[in-house]
Amino acid sequence: MMDKTQYRRALGRPYIYILFISIILTLLFSSSKFIYEIPGESWLQGLAITSLGSYITAVLVDLSFRRKEEREKKRVKRIVLRQLSGIIHRHIDHLSNWYIGALYEYPKTIPTKYSKLFDEEYIETVKKVDFSENYPTAGPRDPTWMAVSNHHMNQFSEDINEIISKYSLYLNSDMIKTLQNLADSPITNIFDSDMMEYDKRKGVKRDYNILNGGNVDIYLSEHLDLVLEVIEWFENDSKVDIISVEDLDAWRDDVSPQAGSAKIEKELEQTETLYGMGPSDEK
Repeated sequence: MMDKTQYRRALGRPYIYILFISIILTLLFSSSKFIYEIPGESWLQGLAITSLGSYITAVLVDLSFRRKEEREKKRVKRIVLRQLSGIIHRHIDHLSNWYIGALYEYPKTIPTKYSKLFDEEYIETVKKVDFSENYPTAGPRDPTWMAVSNHHMNQFSEDINEIISKYSLYLNSDMIKTLQNLADSPITNIFDSDMMEYDKRKGVKRDYNILNGGNVDIYLSEHLDLVLEVIEWFENDSKVDIISVEDLDAWRDDVSPQAGSAKIEKELEQTETLYGMGPSDEK
């Protein structure tokens, strides 16, 4: 149902003018004094009826076009959500792997919704992820968590930007802003797969729990808020599903990575990370 603002917009200024003229002509025609004193009342009657009819026709046609436009927008939005579902699913998987990798053991209680997973406790937990650890894969040589996260984040940003480029004409400004902020999130730019090799050549020793320190917790919190906003799009659309938090592979002990497989051994206050891990912290 349209609210008052939407209704006024649906009518539009041209139709208001037509309606105003129709009312004036109708009132003039209905005035018996005016009819008897001024000849040509049949012409005035016809003009009034024609004007009112034109207004009604114009409004009906306009509302029909608007309904068609809204249906088209919903159809395109559903297409976007279907294409986004795989992208967001992979991203949620990766974020949840950080969480599991930093735990000593699997949680006894699985979160019932994503807002319960991506909360303050999540942000504190992933500060303990050591990105220099090997990430278990089926290949002959396991890459580091740093390399895997770098690859994932680059692909994630590329996929989101492709969605924006393809469907920007059909999405509302809020959706575009959310997707653009996700693609440009500082969290997507903090992983450097060449960092440890450079440190090794230069003899630099430091810890690689790079989600700890500086402004990272702020950046990560903002990033998670954007992810939760996109998840809400799926929850509000009954025809496009996204994996439930209970069904994530992260909670399974028969798949990799395992709980605690990337947990840094030191206490957080004893670690020396690269920098505050945010673009504004680099000098």
